Amino acid sequence: MIYTTFEPGSIHYFPVSDKRSAFGIWGRVFGFYIEHWAVLLAILPLLFLPVFTDALHTLLIQQHVGRRALRMRGTLRQAFKITLPLLGVKWAFWWRSTLWGIIPLIGWIRGAQLRVARGMASNVMLLECASDELCRTRSEDLSRHRDRGLLVRTLVTIPALLYMIIIVLCVMGEQLVGGGWLLVFWIAFALWIVIPASAAANTFAYLEVASEQRSGESR
Repeated sequence: MIYTTFEPGSIHYFPVSDKRSAFGIWGRVFGFYIEHWAVLLAILPLLFLPVFTDALHTLLIQQHVGRRALRMRGTLRQAFKITLPLLGVKWAFWWRSTLWGIIPLIGWIRGAQLRVARGMASNVMLLECASDELCRTRSEDLSRHRDRGLLVRTLVTIPALLYMIIIVLCVMGEQLVGGGWLLVFWIAFALWIVIPASAAANTFAYLEVASEQRSGESR
């Protein structure tokens, strides 16, 4: 199995484990934050800006898997530049997934697929240099990939599971220890899971699926 990053005129491959799982992807998310904690701490507020943080994590993780130092200044400029067009693409997926979510069962399934497409959008736009229209089409294609189960577990199931675990631990901790500081800690951790950590998971999941797809095409 390989990771692939796409740049104009070139494709770069990076060897990784053949074991592909949603928990493995989230393990790489935690590993990414542990390895680069000092750099990421310096821009902490920016990590919680919706849409912008998706673009930022796409670019930073591209550098991370390429074993390059994180080039923060240029990366921030590029992420800010792409945020507005990316917002338009994500908005198109968001309102559709919200409407589908009103319909039980079939709507929930379709909503989860659109949630995956929304997560893929920043990666497609930045790493495949796609226009808005092509980005929407390619993102939906990825959400229907044969490994869509892996994508749904990574982008939908595990964040929801982690969020529920956080709530349970927060309630238990409040009963056992007490103190408002514990609630503040768990709220901060929950926000990290929902916004920046999920943005990182989007990119790691994309690299898994896109790399497998490109390697299959090259055989």
